[in-house]
Amino acid sequence: MSEFIYGSVDGLITTFSIVAGSAGGNLSHRVIMVLGISNVLSDGYSMGVSRYLSAVAEKEQGLSFHDKPAWVAGFMTFLAFVAVGVLPILPFAFVKGRSNANKVSLTLAFIMFFVVGAIKGLVIEYGREKEARQVDRGNLLDEREKARQVDNGNLLDEREKAREEREERESMSTIPYQKMLYGGGQTLGIGMSAALISYLVGSLF
Repeated sequence: MSEFIYGSVDGLITTFSIVAGSAGGNLSHRVIMVLGISNVLSDGYSMGVSRYLSAVAEKEQGLSFHDKPAWVAGFMTFLAFVAVGVLPILPFAFVKGRSNANKVSLTLAFIMFFVVGAIKGLVIEYGREKEARQVDRGNLLDEREKARQVDNGNLLDEREKAREEREERESMSTIPYQKMLYGGGQTLGIGMSAALISYLVGSLF
C-alpha cells in the first residue's frame, strides 16, 4: 500500500504539473500529450528503480519489515505512478477543445488527489488501531496468565470476552472519517500548490 500511495501521489503531481504549466503557456494538445506521456513513463521508471534499490538496501541492513521482494516494491511503485499519473493526460486525447480538456483534467486530478489522500489516511488509522489492539491483547494475555496462577481465570475470561465484544462494536460503528478527510485534504492541497506553481511558471512564457 505504501508503494501505491507513494507512486500515485508523485505520478499525479508530475503529470498535472505539466498540464497546468502547459495551460499557462497556451501549449497545444499534441505538445501536452507528448510531454505528459514521456514524463510519466520516464519518471515512473526512475521512481520504480529508486524504490527497488531502496528496498534492496533496507533488506541488506535489516531495516525492512515487509516480506515482499524488492522487485515487487519497485514494480508496484512504477505501476501506480503510471496508472494514476496518466489520468490527467487522458482528457487531451478524448476531449475536444483545449479549454474543455483542461477543465476535465483539473477535475479528474483533484478528485484523484483527494481519493489517494483519503486512502492514505484510512490505512494509517487502521494500522494504528491494529497495533494498539495487539498491544492490548498482549497485556491482557499477561494478566490472564497471572490470574490463572491465582485461580482467577474464569473472571478474567469474562472480562476478555466483554472487552473483545466492545472493541468489535466500536470498530464496526466508527469509521475514521476525520482521518480520511484530513488525508484527502492534505494531498489535495499539495496537488493544488504544485499545479499553481506550474501554471504561474508557464504563464511567464
